[in-house]
Amino acid sequence: MGADELLKKPPDNLKDAIDWIVWFSGYGGNGSGMNKYEKLAEALKNNQEFQDAKNQAFGNTVPAGVINMLAKGLGPGLLGYVSDTTFDHNKGIVKRDNGYTSAYNTAQWENGRENDYAKVFLGAAVMAFYGVTYLYWKCTLQHDSWATDWLNVSGQGLGYFMLQMGYQPSTELQNINGSKVAESLIRDPDGFSELKSAKHHHYTYSGFLNKFEEQNASNNALNSPLTACYKFAKHYFKSQFKDTEPSDDTLLKIKKAFESFQSSCSNHYYDLKSEIDGFLKEAMPDPASSQSADTSDTAYPSPAGTVACTLTTLGLGSGATAAYIFNIGGAKTLVNGLLRIG
Repeated sequence: MGADELLKKPPDNLKDAIDWIVWFSGYGGNGSGMNKYEKLAEALKNNQEFQDAKNQAFGNTVPAGVINMLAKGLGPGLLGYVSDTTFDHNKGIVKRDNGYTSAYNTAQWENGRENDYAKVFLGAAVMAFYGVTYLYWKCTLQHDSWATDWLNVSGQGLGYFMLQMGYQPSTELQNINGSKVAESLIRDPDGFSELKSAKHHHYTYSGFLNKFEEQNASNNALNSPLTACYKFAKHYFKSQFKDTEPSDDTLLKIKKAFESFQSSCSNHYYDLKSEIDGFLKEAMPDPASSQSADTSDTAYPSPAGTVACTLTTLGLGSGATAAYIFNIGGAKTLVNGLLRIG
């Protein structure tokens, strides 16, 4: 599949989600000097459902500014881009020269697809939120931390995480440790200052995430783009599914779709699973409310199961919209990758 087609599809992993977002600010792809995030923001402004969700998440802040700040934190901040395809050799986590390649480096903007791009953005923003916050948390823990793990060694916790998230550690990533990765995420002026506010000694991701959201709840959206875009996506998903009830056939498919997800969740990682489940529960309908469908052999995975019904089986109305935004491939890749990492 060509880069132009990939641009219209939900990212399959964290790497592609990050590359997708930064592409819209002219980093990591054929930007042609064009601020594509402004066109993306215009699409959000012209769609009433997007606008309603935006107002709840961003307030009066202009969407283009928030999207650009998110892209700056990921592009110049995390990856080290200083222009369309140029890196600062003293910044970022990826190898320069011919090492790192964006999936979208030859993609071209296609007029008339603004709404499609806007929908994909929401799913990519959710993946970026969980991936970046989890990475920062694990690299700054006092105990059981990735601070001294090497980013480009897939046999260590940090490198293995990046492998699961779509990167090739030995060829694409820098020979730096987790402490340096954390610095890349908060480096001034391009990093995510909102992460600093949750400087923590929490031993659980849940504790860190609660503190993170609490500290950034009243921030201007421009100062907390990760949080704002995450809230934006959550409000949008919620509006899409408020009147949706999954069918009996869909409920039966839930069990099959999430068997591997359920089996990969050990008690040790339940804390992380519950956080992502919480997002899904708020944004999507609970299949447990349906009355028919045989549940004798396997209990429905709820609320995680709701993602299966909406992202892999619903093909009508708002369900199809969400399937396009937050595809099961990308969500499952992210979640399963996180759950497997110690």
